[in-house]
Amino acid sequence: MKTMYDLIYGLPGELKDAWQAAEAVTLPRLPRPRQIAVSGMGGSGIGGDLLQGLLLERSPLPVIAVKDYSLPRSIDRESLFFAISFSGNTEETIAGYQQALRLKCPRIVISSGGRLTELAREHRDPLIAVTAPAGCPPRAALPYLFTPLLVTLCRFRLIPDLRPDLREAIRVLTDVRNSYRAKARNLARELKDRVPVIYSTSRLLDAVANRWRCQFNENAKVFAHCSSFPELCHNEIVGMGNPRAFARLCYLLVLSDPDAHERNGLRYELTLEILKKEYAEARVLQPDGRSDLARVFSLIMFGDLLSYYLAAERKVDPVPVKRIEELKKRLAAVE
Repeated sequence: MKTMYDLIYGLPGELKDAWQAAEAVTLPRLPRPRQIAVSGMGGSGIGGDLLQGLLLERSPLPVIAVKDYSLPRSIDRESLFFAISFSGNTEETIAGYQQALRLKCPRIVISSGGRLTELAREHRDPLIAVTAPAGCPPRAALPYLFTPLLVTLCRFRLIPDLRPDLREAIRVLTDVRNSYRAKARNLARELKDRVPVIYSTSRLLDAVANRWRCQFNENAKVFAHCSSFPELCHNEIVGMGNPRAFARLCYLLVLSDPDAHERNGLRYELTLEILKKEYAEARVLQPDGRSDLARVFSLIMFGDLLSYYLAAERKVDPVPVKRIEELKKRLAAVE
């Protein structure tokens, strides 16, 4: 069974494997939708957020990331609905799928099994089986959950063909992952006993900042916060620094997009200058790669490694998520 480190370090190969699996799936003919809806929670849901950020300036088709039991009213039979659940038993995603059935949306399921897979087979919906290694937690299965989503949309010609960008992302990650290990290990030492506060400088990286927050939560078992420029300049900048005891623990991690609006670059520089006495430390981090997809996954890989090494610094096992499992048990006990 692979360790969390193996799963993170193996990201380039996992993207490639998931790509090949997605290309092999037989897809039906579908009418062109007016929007795309992606239902998923936690590690199974981050793919919808990433897709949304990638397509904001590339595709006229809006992407709706659904993270609840009920679907937005805008979703109808002209919407292409993806249900993504690694386990296949995520109750919010199953509820969304059942609602999509009633609405007669075209549906595609991405899952490794469970009730969702049973429903997909029962209703003869396209099913993309997740091929992640045994024992892989949902958050580490991101390449197996996101890549089929992206590749399927490319195959339907609903979005620009991003497969060349995916190829570049795989190459970039292979090239940089060894250097990332040392950098992530050193930064993890600085983050020990600090509160990670992750800021993104573009809509493209908003989902990446949220991914970092979630990985700090689940892998390192620490509280973390994320926000984005320019919005935080209209509210959070005022509150930063209070209460003082908390502010002294905050370590700012700015994910800087080289293609962000130039005013956002200026905003984060000025914000860090104004707030320099209100937090423990700050670090600006740049992605690698030419394409948006390569940059997104370079920061995802670095953030995943950082959360892994922070778990090591804190002497905690990055795999178990006991509170989530406890909550699921209590929910299951209530009909």
